Formats: sequence, structure tokens, C-alpha cells
Amino acid sequence: MERRNKIRLISYTLAFCVVTLGVAIAGWRQAFLYQRYIEYANQRAFSNLVTSVSNLDSALQKGIYSNSPSMLSSLSAQIWRESTNARASLAQMPLTEINLDKTQKFIAQTGEYAYTVLRKASSGEPLSDEDRKMLATLSGTADKLAVSLAELKSKFDDGALKLGQKQSDGAFSAQAAEQETAQDGTFDALEGDFPEYATLIYDGPYSDHIEKLEPLFIKGKPEVSAEDAKKKAAAFLKVDPGKLSSSGESDGKIKTYTFTLPSENGEVSVDVTKAGGYILQAIDSRDGGEKMLSAEEAVKKAVAILDTLGFPNMKESYYTEYESIVTVNFAAEEDNVILYPDLIKVSVSLNDGSLRSIDAYGYIMNHKARDLPSPKVSAESVSGSVNNGLRVLSTNLAVIPTNGKNEVLCYEIKCENPEKKHYIVYINAETGAEEDILILLEDENGTLAM
Repeated sequence: MERRNKIRLISYTLAFCVVTLGVAIAGWRQAFLYQRYIEYANQRAFSNLVTSVSNLDSALQKGIYSNSPSMLSSLSAQIWRESTNARASLAQMPLTEINLDKTQKFIAQTGEYAYTVLRKASSGEPLSDEDRKMLATLSGTADKLAVSLAELKSKFDDGALKLGQKQSDGAFSAQAAEQETAQDGTFDALEGDFPEYATLIYDGPYSDHIEKLEPLFIKGKPEVSAEDAKKKAAAFLKVDPGKLSSSGESDGKIKTYTFTLPSENGEVSVDVTKAGGYILQAIDSRDGGEKMLSAEEAVKKAVAILDTLGFPNMKESYYTEYESIVTVNFAAEEDNVILYPDLIKVSVSLNDGSLRSIDAYGYIMNHKARDLPSPKVSAESVSGSVNNGLRVLSTNLAVIPTNGKNEVLCYEIKCENPEKKHYIVYINAETGAEEDILILLEDENGTLAM
């Protein structure tokens, strides 16, 4: 009897230990998931902060050189929005042990000041030289802040720093991994090095503005069969049609057939439009490989690939390079007028110049026969209307889309400021009004526009 009681006691004790251990593990798991959720939420907020500050800088730069009341009105709204977004992102990161007074003050004051002066200028009162100088100063500070934030984000992404470390009071702060000190590349260093200031892949202009109601280029063209579409895809890839597999059909805005071809370390996917049988998109999943070609040689390879697709009169503009792949942007050209809505992107490997991807969505959505108007204002007069802080480098005609999904003929004026930074100013060729400004970011990897 006594032996039975001992066994029962041991069994109860073991059961209690198992239950206690289970509760502890469940609690630990819940705490781990909560900690991870907080860290991910903070990472999203920080990523949004980096984007907002970068956009704020871009809008400030455009405000310096804009002469158009409507453009200044739009920029004032953008600056207010980006400043508000940045402040909201900071508020979402409960970094109670870190003093971010300088960062918060700069973002708030910049948004309020720039909004005020640009809004006033949009009503007809011109910006003074002092206002432009102040905008330039704020832009320079925003640029440095954006660079510092981007460097911090890189450390977070690489794991050298972590967001969301829990403190004794339940708050969270940014802490360094592997005993990195709080002053070594963290928010404290950002505040300590905050610049003094006086008391926002060139993916081709307007490459995202392609969502029209119907694909204009293939409108009214006869539908091809699946077999004929396969032959089109095979001819493009220079293989026997029998090597391609059908991967289905798409009934989206642009109806397509999809075919795949096995390749070394991946596969190639090709979409062919049902109307007209044009290559809409092709993607090779392989990476770029070891870099053997120059960017200029890769651009020539992209031109040769595009020539096989039946899209005539395409003009290459800018390119970007990433991980041994060069992406070249082409726009249609008619009578020396660049048609930016009619965009095609071609990516090639810097190893052997072979295709990695092609995207003709913009061209197929937007290309049509256009009755282009004759300019009512001269190139000389619009060049003279460019802000005095910019030096005109070149002028040509271009068609760009508007926010209302219409198109407008403009003079595309490439300019340079005293610091050798490049901008593109678009002036309406009929009214002489300033339509848009792009900032060109140029480095060894190509050119981006903001």
C-alpha cells in the first residue's frame, strides 16, 4: 500500500512538472511571438520613415527650381504629407530611451515652413531668394538625414542592430547586436551628428503611369491561337516549339498565353498576347552571373533583343545596373518626339548579354497613332523660363502622361545646378506652363529619377 502511494505521488509530481513546463513553454512562445511582432512593426515604421524623409528631400529640391504655381501647390501638399508620414512613423517606434528631439524637430519645422512658403508662392506671390536658399538648406539637411537613416536601416537589415529590444520598464529601444555600443551607428549617433541648419531603378520617366482602360496597341487586332502563340514564343527564344510547355492563359486587362522553357538553374516564362500575338513579358529566373561585359555593351545587347520583337522606332534612354543585370528603358519615338508612355524595359546579363527579362506592358497599353500638335511656344522661350538656378544642357520634345491619364506635348529640358546635379524640367509646348520636374540620381549603377 505504501509502495502504491509513493508511485502515485511520483506520478502526480511528474504530471505537475509536465503541466508546469508546458505552461512555461507556451508563455515563452507567446512572449517570443509578441517580441517578434513588435520588432517587425518597428521595422516597418522605420522603413516608412526612411522613405518619407527621402521623398521630403526630393520635394524640397523640386520646390527650389519650380516656377509654376500649380506645381508649387502640388509640392506644398506633398511636403506636408511626407512630413506627416515621417512624424507618424517616428511615433510608431517606442524608442523611449533614445532622444530624437533634433530629428523630430527638423521634420516638423521643415514640413510647416516649406508648406507655408510654397503654398504662398502657388497663389501668385513669387518665392524670394531667401526662401529658395532656405529650401536648399533644408533639402541638404534632409538629404544627409536620409543617408544616415538608410545606413541605419542597412544595419538593421543585416542584423548588426535590432529594433524592438525590451527594457526593464516594458519599453523598447534600438540595441546593437554583438555588444555594439549605443554610440556606434545607432540613433544616438544620428542625433549627435545631426547637421546644423538655419532657423521625399532611372526607371524611365512616368514608367508607372500605364494603367489605361484598355490596351491601345492591340485594340482590334485578330486573336491568335495557342499554337501560333507558342510559335511566336519559340521564335523569340530561338528554340523548337516542342520544347515549350503551356502554363495556362490569363484573362486580365491584357489577355495572354503563357509558356515555359526549362533552363539551367531555372526556367524561362513567356507571355504572348492573344490579340496580335506580341511578346508582352518574358522572365529568365537565373541571376546575372559573373560580370564580363560593360554597361554600354549590355545596352547594345538589349537593343539587339528589342529589334527582334516587332516594336519599331524605339529609343533607349537610361539604364540601371543591379546584381550583374542591366535594365534598359526604351520609349517609342515619332518625328523626333519621345513618347514616354510607350515604354519597354529590357534586362540583360552582364555575363554574356543574354536576356533576363522584358516588359512591354507600357507599350502595349499605350501605343497608338497620334496626331501630335505643333508647339505654340518656342524652345528658346521655354528655355528662358527655366529657373535661374539651373543651366540648360539640352532641349527636345516629348509626350508625357498627366495625372488624369491624358497626354501632353512638352519640351523636355535637361538642366544642371551649380553642384552639377541634373534635373529634367517639362514645359507644356502649347501653354508654356511647367508640367513636372524630375531629379536625376546618377552613380556607377546607372540613373534613377525622382
